[in-house]
Amino acid sequence: MFGDQVSSVAIPYTGILALRADAAETGFLTAAIWLASLIFAVHAGAWADRLGHRRLLMITADLGRAGLLALIPVAALLHALARWRLYAVAFAALPGSGGCCLHHCQVSRCRPKIPLKRLA
Repeated sequence: MFGDQVSSVAIPYTGILALRADAAETGFLTAAIWLASLIFAVHAGAWADRLGHRRLLMITADLGRAGLLALIPVAALLHALARWRLYAVAFAALPGSGGCCLHHCQVSRCRPKIPLKRLA
């Protein structure tokens, strides 16, 4: 979760420093980071519960997000960094689509401290 917070600050700064993004574009990047979470959170949570295999799903989501985030420095080194790439990575890699599955699986793997009988 700490990496999500760092990346949600670093991606708009990358847009400012590397692509000379103005205030509106920086706001759109920040909105893209959280938009996927708003759209996919409920559906990804239900899908993760139905699928089972939470550990495999968590590992797959982490590897996919790491691969997407690795595209930013690689594209910058190849002088191919564009605004649309930042928007795509911000939408797909951060707390959005992949992160919804990951965080839901993390929470559901925790053992409850209160027995289920006492919750009813």
